[in-house]
Amino acid sequence: MIASATVDFAILDVNLSGKSSYPVAELLIACRIPFVFETGYDHSGLPPTCEQTPVLQKPFRAHDLDRAMRAVLTDRQARA
Repeated sequence: MIASATVDFAILDVNLSGKSSYPVAELLIACRIPFVFETGYDHSGLPPTCEQTPVLQKPFRAHDLDRAMRAVLTDRQARA
């Protein structure tokens, strides 16, 4: 579904009703779709492939989301 969708950006909650969103993150990485994590946990538990992914600590504010999105999208443009 991710590969066939038109997605510009994603926000993933690390814990989805007790299940990790890391498999979804791996698919987003494979499809080169930029994303950030949101979580009440710290950054230390992320898998190695996601260590550089920005993490929004819950609760977060609109300016925190804006800053994280800009960081991810700027990084994406720099790699292109």
